[in-house]
Amino acid sequence: MAIIGRDFVCSREGFRAAKHTLRKDRILPPRPVTREGCKAMIRLAARDGGKWVVTKFVREHNHKLMTHSKFPGELPIVNILSEEEKDKKIQDLYNELQHERERSAAVQQQIRVVLKELEEHAEFMSIRVEDIVNNLKEIELGDL
Repeated sequence: MAIIGRDFVCSREGFRAAKHTLRKDRILPPRPVTREGCKAMIRLAARDGGKWVVTKFVREHNHKLMTHSKFPGELPIVNILSEEEKDKKIQDLYNELQHERERSAAVQQQIRVVLKELEEHAEFMSIRVEDIVNNLKEIELGDL
């Protein structure tokens, strides 16, 4: 079965079930709240031709954003991004996407050129094989 869509949601999407915090037999205190009902998400859907398109995008988070450390064992640093910084990151990612699209288009063009050359070569070889077959038929008829 093929995947036709996918939602990517914030890690703080939804809420933890109350049964986990309201247990009467709880010995340890409840874990910290990590689910805050955040609605930030992006929805992708496969369209005709296998292309993936964004069909829904909710940018706003209802909590502060944190950046995670790139080194194991290092404590995360809280980094609240300003709207300007968010916009710059989005613009940088958009520019990177455009660059990759241009690279992809160039590779596709190269592939088309190679395929055309292969097609022309196959056609040439087909004509050559046909000539050889005709020559063999003439030789066979000449021997009879």
